[in-house]
Amino acid sequence: MNDKSAGSTNEKEVAGRKTQQLKPHLLVVDDDLELCEVLKRYLEGEDFRVSFAHTGEAGTKAGIEGSFELIVLDVMLPDKKGFNVLQEIRQRARTPVLMLTARGEEFDRVLGLELGADDYLPKPFSPRELIARISAILRRSGWQSDNKNGLRPPKIKFGDLELDLGARIVTKTGGGPLNLTSAEFELLHMFFEFPGQVLTRDKLVERVLDRKFSPFDRSIDYHITNLRRKLGSQPDGGERIRSVRGIGYLYAWPGKK
Repeated sequence: MNDKSAGSTNEKEVAGRKTQQLKPHLLVVDDDLELCEVLKRYLEGEDFRVSFAHTGEAGTKAGIEGSFELIVLDVMLPDKKGFNVLQEIRQRARTPVLMLTARGEEFDRVLGLELGADDYLPKPFSPRELIARISAILRRSGWQSDNKNGLRPPKIKFGDLELDLGARIVTKTGGGPLNLTSAEFELLHMFFEFPGQVLTRDKLVERVLDRKFSPFDRSIDYHITNLRRKLGSQPDGGERIRSVRGIGYLYAWPGKK
């Protein structure tokens, strides 16, 4: 092989690696081999890279040690519950997690969100709905940010909290970073943009979860509950996020009752 052809080959390899890096890498943890085969064809057709694990142990190991933009995790696995896998991953990694739950099992959905899942999707689901949920989580997790001017996103200070929009980390005065999911981070960011203003549940769902509001979908309420618990009270003991009955929520100005 001459120098020219060798150089051309190297350029193609580099270009190929760059193309791969531009594709979000997903980990699907599910023991349904037939479903995994369908998801592989569909997700790769939508320009995702996909890896699979078919047991809880394998999913835990891959989720902690691997480098993924998002994990799709089934609740029912042959060796352990998906909730246990989620707990173990959350102790070591902040990778966004989409839980696959049984349709109608509200307890599973609530528990998944409480343990740190970013969203859930009931089975059976359409591939189009799965893509929509994955894309929404990736957008709010900051993957491939569209900040084209090269400037680092700002930090927002509000009372005893600081949001680092670049690193997507929330820090509380006198403590370390708070372990927020992508949805909880986006909720707090939105509250900081409209402090003291009532935000309707439908507006929060459309902006934070990136889907149409449904009165039967209580996801946003569960995310609010988790966010309240993680933030704690204001330094003066006041409530941070207040419920406005029948309308939505507001973030109280620090020091104001």
